[in-house]
Parts: sequence; C-alpha cells; structure tokens
Amino acid sequence: MLLPLVLLLAASTNPAQQFQTRIQEGMAALEKNDLPKARASFEQATRIAPANAGAWLMLAQIYGRQKETKAALAAAQKAEKLGADDPQILQGLANFYATIEVNLPKAAAFGRLSPSIASRRR
Repeated sequence: MLLPLVLLLAASTNPAQQFQTRIQEGMAALEKNDLPKARASFEQATRIAPANAGAWLMLAQIYGRQKETKAALAAAQKAEKLGADDPQILQGLANFYATIEVNLPKAAAFGRLSPSIASRRR
C-alpha cells in the first residue's frame, strides 16, 4: 500500500525540483570530496536539464578531478556551446581549462572573452 503512494509522489515532482535537488546533492557531495556521488548527481542533473550549461560545467570539473580527460573535455564543450553568452560559464571554463592544463590557449581565450575577467584587470 505504501509503494504506490511513494511512486505517485516521485512522479509528481516536477523536473525543475528534481534538477535543483540533484544540483544541491552534487554540491554537498563535492564539499565532502565525495566525487563519485557528486558525479552521479551532476550526471542526473544533465539528464533532467540537458540545456543547462552550469550542470555540464560542474560535470566537466568532476570528470577532470577524476582524471577522465576525454569525458571532461566533452562536458566542457557542451557547457561552452550552451553558455557561450554567460560570463559565469566563460569564467568557469577558463578556470577548468587552466586547471586540467590540456588547453591553456583556450583558457586564455575564455579569459579574454569574459567581461568579469576584463573588469578585474582595470
């Protein structure tokens, strides 16, 4: 009798709430340095909201910390495509590329594009 109620409640949760829950779980796991749990949460977030550049950026950072360079770069490219006009995404990508040291010229290019970086140099 309890199982149908649980299934009904789970189905009634809207995607935006599910997305926010996954993001919050991922961030909490990241603070505890629980990379596998953070990864699972951000992967779920990208399935719920595949057009969210921030979720892809977080996933790229986690893949990078796990030394999964190919997956990290693929996630970063999705973040770049989806968040090309968002200064916070560009700043995050610049930090990401500099951190994994795979593509430092690309990191520098994002730094030049990001208004938040340009304003710090003044």
